[in-house]
Amino acid sequence: MPIRAFQKGFIVIILIMIGAGACFGSEIGMSRQGLPEDREYPVFQYATDELWQYLRKGLNYLESPRPAQDPETVSPLYIHPDGRGFGCYGFSPEAYQDVQRLYPYFRRISWEHLLSSFRLYDLANQAFCDWLIKNLRDYCEGGKEPSDVFDTVQQAWNLGLSGFKNGRKVVSSRMRRAKDFKNYYEAQEGLI
Repeated sequence: MPIRAFQKGFIVIILIMIGAGACFGSEIGMSRQGLPEDREYPVFQYATDELWQYLRKGLNYLESPRPAQDPETVSPLYIHPDGRGFGCYGFSPEAYQDVQRLYPYFRRISWEHLLSSFRLYDLANQAFCDWLIKNLRDYCEGGKEPSDVFDTVQQAWNLGLSGFKNGRKVVSSRMRRAKDFKNYYEAQEGLI
């Protein structure tokens, strides 16, 4: 069964790459910001733009093949070694289904179209993060500092919401990398 699922996934990836190839340069039907012109831009209550700027750098640091570079340097079409995650944040089609269900803005945007635009990809990940934070408010230590929120979000990002809430733990090497990111970010921003 896993081999058949992998083959099916591989075929889908090839089709995505073929279809998205023409869209990368122009992002047809998109405004100058890379967002669909006929939809109202979503507003996030928990993963605000300011908080997302911090969280996206941290998630990129943990998930990306280019952790020290900006998230935009990794195509949403990049496939993670596990074959399930895509792009700089390791976003999955299953996570995107949750986003589509919870955020009307994304309902008419296909997975393939999402992967053809870094801006849409980033926005969908912000939506997923918004949903996670909403469901994890009681778990964020302090909850005021972006680094406190990051500590919780990065674990749920890796384990899934139910896995995190059921007490599963991420591997210690990931926790070390999360701590490394916070030190790296503080040094980059001159905060230490």
